[in-house]
Amino acid sequence: MGFRELEYVRALAEYRSITKAAKAVGLTQPAMSMFLRNLEGQLGAPLFERVGKGLILTYAGERYLHYANEILLTEQEMRTELSEFGSEGHGCLTLACMLPRSTYLVPMTIPAFKEHCPEVGIQLYEEIAYSDIEKDLLEGRAFLGIGNWQSKDPRLSAEVLREEELLLAVDENHVVAKSLGVKPGDPPMAVDYQNFKDDPVIVPKGTTTAGLQQEFSRAYNPSQPIFLETRNIENALRLAAEGFGLTFLCDTHINFQYLPKNLVFFSVGIPKMTLYLLRRANSYTPSYVHTYIDILRQYY
Repeated sequence: MGFRELEYVRALAEYRSITKAAKAVGLTQPAMSMFLRNLEGQLGAPLFERVGKGLILTYAGERYLHYANEILLTEQEMRTELSEFGSEGHGCLTLACMLPRSTYLVPMTIPAFKEHCPEVGIQLYEEIAYSDIEKDLLEGRAFLGIGNWQSKDPRLSAEVLREEELLLAVDENHVVAKSLGVKPGDPPMAVDYQNFKDDPVIVPKGTTTAGLQQEFSRAYNPSQPIFLETRNIENALRLAAEGFGLTFLCDTHINFQYLPKNLVFFSVGIPKMTLYLLRRANSYTPSYVHTYIDILRQYY
């Protein structure tokens, strides 16, 4: 059994198509078909069920893929560890995080990392779902994952980076900001959300922030109007800064240098979120990844 064989099966499972998998690994379609026939013949069990032109893993295929992933991860970790002995300071930092968070995380941590490790490359996976971050970690694409959830998979370990408060953001000319004398740059003031219950909301769609905000605002006004739903937190903040409604932002990011300058923030009592750093349990971690972890701890 060779590593290329394992990669072929993993490609077949990912693309569910002999043609697409063959293209991904640099084979012709006939060569991939012959490879699969020969492998299943050697094993004495089908790895895939043919459904139309597609492929679905059989139970034997699922078990084969499980061991293939474990073997390929071990081989990758071996190469990563041994490469540190021969090329001081080289390697590639691979990081997975939710797309909205990368807006702040990358410019606030990567420049500091490159000062310490200028020769190390960087690969960023910006995901929409936490399950994709888990997949990036478990399949070896990423060393580290960052998000507001703690995986239940025993193959992943989690470290608490910070307890984050979700703050309400409006423009400085909002009637509440004016009446309380709150100005941009002031610390978030604690206020009752009732003051904002009729304001249109700009929702950062598909995020933990959105879920918490919607649950919280429903308790005050189930029919609170929504101005816009967006997956881009920067859109939400810029629209709020233009006076189109209110939105929310983790307190970690309120000092981010690219935020609109006329935003003000309020603490309205939304329960805090826990931010976790995830990585594969009991796996080798290169020295440059430890460097980045230290930078994350300082930032958060």
